[in-house]
Amino acid sequence: MIKILFLDVDGCLSDGGIYTGANGELFKRFDVKDGFALEQWNTGGISAIITGKSSDIVLFRAKELGVKYCFKNKKNKLEKAKEILAFEALSFDEAAVIGDDLNDICLLKAIKNSYAPN
Repeated sequence: MIKILFLDVDGCLSDGGIYTGANGELFKRFDVKDGFALEQWNTGGISAIITGKSSDIVLFRAKELGVKYCFKNKKNKLEKAKEILAFEALSFDEAAVIGDDLNDICLLKAIKNSYAPN
């Protein structure tokens, strides 16, 4: 039974684009349907966002959706996932992951319930 869901952001929870304003501000586009699904998951499961980017936008969105764990600027996502699993007393068999990039590969290979968006 899956109890925890690990998520990448760019290309998974967002459309993968980074939008910039004239004053250097950064924006991301999140899909509301993904957000609704994640809110529903969080009523009975644990979610953890682990992103390689350093973005406060992600922290804001995670808090808004009730994500329990949110780590930014993490290059070794597998190491962070192992820490979270140990803290929650869960195993890889109780986890699922959604990722779409090279820095997600180790985590995608470690968790048998691994998925990537088109």
